Amino acid sequence: MEKAGIIESAFFFRISIRLSGKAGDIKAGEYAVPIGAGLDEIIKIITDGSVIQRTVTIPEGLTSYQIVQLLNANDEINGDMVYEIPSEGSLLPETYAFTASDTREDILDYAGDAMDRLISDLWNDRSQNTVVSSPHEAVILASIIEKETGLNSERELVASVYSNRLSTPGWRLQADPTIIYGITDGRADLGRGIRRSELDDSTNPYNTYIHDGLPPGPISNPGRAALFAALNPASSNYFFFVSDCKGGHSFGSSLAEHNRNVATYRANCG
Repeated sequence: MEKAGIIESAFFFRISIRLSGKAGDIKAGEYAVPIGAGLDEIIKIITDGSVIQRTVTIPEGLTSYQIVQLLNANDEINGDMVYEIPSEGSLLPETYAFTASDTREDILDYAGDAMDRLISDLWNDRSQNTVVSSPHEAVILASIIEKETGLNSERELVASVYSNRLSTPGWRLQADPTIIYGITDGRADLGRGIRRSELDDSTNPYNTYIHDGLPPGPISNPGRAALFAALNPASSNYFFFVSDCKGGHSFGSSLAEHNRNVATYRANCG
């Protein structure tokens, strides 16, 4: 504080805070001290513990690798760079407050604890219509829903499509982003198109066009809305959906209806 010009003398400040009887109440942290603040005001600030809080936002649908890259690139966060990637689907996308004493590992811990609490709460209140049989399966399905739509109004409908496929004999999940995740291990964008060779690759355990049921694990870190949708899907007879070119999707219950929606997409979306 002396070097910053906030106080004239560190020596006299130490004497003043001892005489005030609050030397033992000082709380470590980063503080904002108004220009021209007097000794009494400064002492109150650093003993009240109202430290500066910064925030970092983890968007929904990022992979764990992408979240680590986001935190490592944030110069406001202290501590070492993170090199060990947390388990996919274990981090809750949210805005987290942190102080100067928090590290990147601390923020990952906050996000992991928040996901554990949320999954526990949502699992206890799940609908009987959900097709998942465990919290882990809920995260897997939610991670796929998260990559398929960013609209809150659609998530439960997308969940119903995948629920209908999973619960109907002869149907597979057929989710494009799972294939890309299996190829890239979550280290690249999952939204690109699928090549025919990738579609036919049976060695990819995340190829939901070839392998039955859910993929082996989550393909992203889903947010609250996607997790809720996986555990509370809408009741529908939809088995298909395709982009409507407006940020949403057109849903269909039969292949004929789906083909019409695809034709509309191709005609209008170019």
